[in-house]
Amino acid sequence: LTDGHDVIQNATGDDVVNLYDMTIEDVASANVTASAIQINTTTGNSLTVESRNSGIGFRLLDGTTWTVNQNTREWSQRS
Repeated sequence: LTDGHDVIQNATGDDVVNLYDMTIEDVASANVTASAIQINTTTGNSLTVESRNSGIGFRLLDGTTWTVNQNTREWSQRS
């Protein structure tokens, strides 16, 4: 996420988005809706992942994985 506003369509609950150039400190906000998650960075870029499935993972630079739960509209670190 270094330039612009990217969109991934038709993601499933088994998908993992690798964000190897990002840490959690680079995330300004994560907005979860019933059909998508939008990650906004501190540099003004964004990534929208369109999906109606919970469980999509986001792996960051430090190896942590964050997971979306669209039922509760939460984005949290996977333990």
